[in-house]
Amino acid sequence: MSDQHIISHQTVQLASGSHRTPDSGVCVMELASMLAGEPFTDHPRSVCPVIAALLRTCNDRFDARTRQRLLRYASEAVGTAAGPATAQARVERCVEAVRDRAPAGPLARWRRRSLVPPAAPDGPGMELFVHKVVRSLSRTPDGIQALFDLADELIAMRMAPTPAFPRAAAAARPSRGRTPVAG
Repeated sequence: MSDQHIISHQTVQLASGSHRTPDSGVCVMELASMLAGEPFTDHPRSVCPVIAALLRTCNDRFDARTRQRLLRYASEAVGTAAGPATAQARVERCVEAVRDRAPAGPLARWRRRSLVPPAAPDGPGMELFVHKVVRSLSRTPDGIQALFDLADELIAMRMAPTPAFPRAAAAARPSRGRTPVAG
């Protein structure tokens, strides 16, 4: 029997930053990659890039105690990767969240206008965009809770899947006003 400590999703403590191996610590997205059975990474393929960027940014911004509240999101985020329409809807929800909670005044108006979504949800501008979202929301009176609420909303935004066989789905639709002829 070995007295070596085994790192698992049941024993892990979330840490800020990116890590080479689970032995050196894990962030919330690295834990998600472990739970999904993917290679150890902070960019798991099974997680929507918008959600992943939000959770990575929160993981690095939160203090050690608050960071541990992100543990449940590692499993909830797995399987959220979807098509571009779903990712774009999540980006738009991030913009709305900032606009809904921004205080009045010229600085707030400038901050809302400077929040420009990236051209593509999985593009290079996503990290900067989400950093601005997190920074803006964390400055509101209930900022930390607003970020947890936003994460819950983004995860809940699961669009209907595209049928695997579009022709079969189209053939199964009822015809428009025509009665099938028995042959």
